[in-house]
Parts: sequence; structure tokens; C-alpha cells
Amino acid sequence: TLPNGLLEIGSAAFSGCSSLTGIKLPSSLVAIYDSAFLNCKALKSVTIPENVGVINPNTFKGCTGLTTVKLHENLFSISVSAFESCTSLTAVSIPGSVKMIEDYAFYCCENLKTLTIGDGVSAIGNSAFYDMSALRQITGAGGVDLNDETSYIDEKCFVLDNDEYYLGK
Repeated sequence: TLPNGLLEIGSAAFSGCSSLTGIKLPSSLVAIYDSAFLNCKALKSVTIPENVGVINPNTFKGCTGLTTVKLHENLFSISVSAFESCTSLTAVSIPGSVKMIEDYAFYCCENLKTLTIGDGVSAIGNSAFYDMSALRQITGAGGVDLNDETSYIDEKCFVLDNDEYYLGK
């Protein structure tokens, strides 16, 4: 448990902490910088506090033990490779407050089975959901009923197993 009153977690602060299985992020937290939990392979679950607006690049990249991620309604952006190679994730619900899902955000989350994308998403970056061979259900803005606010879906956004399924350019 990190102390309440903590405002920021610096770049690479816990990067490579192979024994870290859990962490309680305080509600006072406003920023988690790049690669803060990069390759924390034993980390099982994380709840992003309500004051954090952006999940920065590589924040949880390579957290192969991560099974649960709770995102809140004040989050507005998921940055490049934020959850790349989180191979134990099976379900993700992206809240409607999120406007942008950047390149490679969930790249190689190969066991992700269900994905819910909130109605606020207006842009999905290159290969954001690439190599999700277990994906069986997409609901929300990323499904068949894209909303009027969705302005951009980049190349190879949803590619499963060597281009067998393709949505985007």
C-alpha cells in the first residue's frame, strides 16, 4: 500500500519488480508516469484511481501476470503500449470517458476474450488490439455499432492471428 497523499509515481519507479504481486494505489494519485510498472510480471491486479486521467506509455507493458484492470470514468486516454503484452488479461472494460486508445495499447494481450469500449472513444490507434487470438466479444464503440463520435480507427487495429480478421485500413 502506497501512502495516501502521494500525487505521482515516477517513470520506471517499480519497473522490473518481479516479486510485486499487488499494489494499492492511493486515491490522491494524479499521475503514473511512463514505464512505472514495466515488466512487473507477478502483478495480478490494479485499480486506477479516479484522479489519474492518462495511462502513460508502457505503464503496465509486460505485466504478464496481470489478470484484472479496473479503469474509472474520469480516465480520458490510454497511451502507447500501456498494456502491451499483458498476456493474462481476459476482459477489459474501457469507460466512456476515454477519448483515445493509442497505438499498441493492448497489443499482444493474447488471452483477452471480452472487450468493452465506451461510447466516448473517438480514436483507436495503430495495432491497438493486435494479436488477440482469444477475443470472442467486442461491445460498445469498437463493435458493429460505432457511434457518431468515432472519427478514427487506424491500421491493424483489430488483427487476430496473422491478419485473419481485420478492422481498419
